[in-house]
Amino acid sequence: MLTALILIISIFAIGMAVPQFLARSFLGPVFRLFAIPGVILHEGGHAIACVLTGTKIHSIRLFKRDGGDVTHDVPKIPIIGPLLITMAPLVIGMVAIIFLASRIMDVSKIQLTTDVRDFWPFLFSLLSAIKWTSIITWVWLYLILSIGATMIPSIQDLKNSWISIAVIIIAIVAIYRFPQMLGPATIAAVAITPGLVFVLFVMLVLLLFSLIIYLLSGIFGTMR
Repeated sequence: MLTALILIISIFAIGMAVPQFLARSFLGPVFRLFAIPGVILHEGGHAIACVLTGTKIHSIRLFKRDGGDVTHDVPKIPIIGPLLITMAPLVIGMVAIIFLASRIMDVSKIQLTTDVRDFWPFLFSLLSAIKWTSIITWVWLYLILSIGATMIPSIQDLKNSWISIAVIIIAIVAIYRFPQMLGPATIAAVAITPGLVFVLFVMLVLLLFSLIIYLLSGIFGTMR
């Protein structure tokens, strides 16, 4: 379970840093175009969660200068409602990344792992499984990267559900406190760890790319 938590926190942290680096680089305007599919999925995730929780939507904007937003009422379902609306883009984004990845690679070649220490063998098996010569692969890779760069909840999203997030943290502490709760939680964590490792790999690629672009912007004085 600890491995899954570390992976989720790492994905979250990298996802918050990547848009900041790219938006402030010389690729700022281009980044907004690059991110359009991800923004649509992100705001769509919020909207879907609003519908599922019975929360009234006032407006959906997808093409603002700084991304998009969904304006809605306060969720009728306390704690769970705000959490679902906030985290929907992250969950849907990770599922979309894993689904798209399964379309561009030979899954039988991948060495699945539940241990973060096996990250590099997993990475090499994953790279060898991708069908690099297919044109559709590059289309799906673009969508994967766009989704990865935009799926993290915004600061405003987190502010809207801080109580819910606090409850989740307390629940995690309780799971470790009471062994009888740890078993089922560990089984669930083990099941999702391989997918989380792949998503982390995508985010690391994005982080490396964004850092290079950001540093080049600083060197050549083109930082926004």
